Amino acid sequence: MIADQPEWIALAKRAGMVAAPDPWYAGSPDLVSVLREEVAAGKRQLVNLGLIIPVAVNRLDRDESGVLLIAKNESVGA
Repeated sequence: MIADQPEWIALAKRAGMVAAPDPWYAGSPDLVSVLREEVAAGKRQLVNLGLIIPVAVNRLDRDESGVLLIAKNESVGA
């Protein structure tokens, strides 16, 4: 994690990982879905950050690395 703010977090996305669900990469794990599954499972570290329904705010292609902004809930990410 790079930054934690009241409404969002910034994560370092590595090259090769899909950032958010994408039909082109069906079946490949993506960062947002993994976060959602871990929040649903009650992973304490993510729940303590205030993540409710993580939403990607920006987009990074699978082959790119960089900073991915994640809204902590859907109302912030809209």
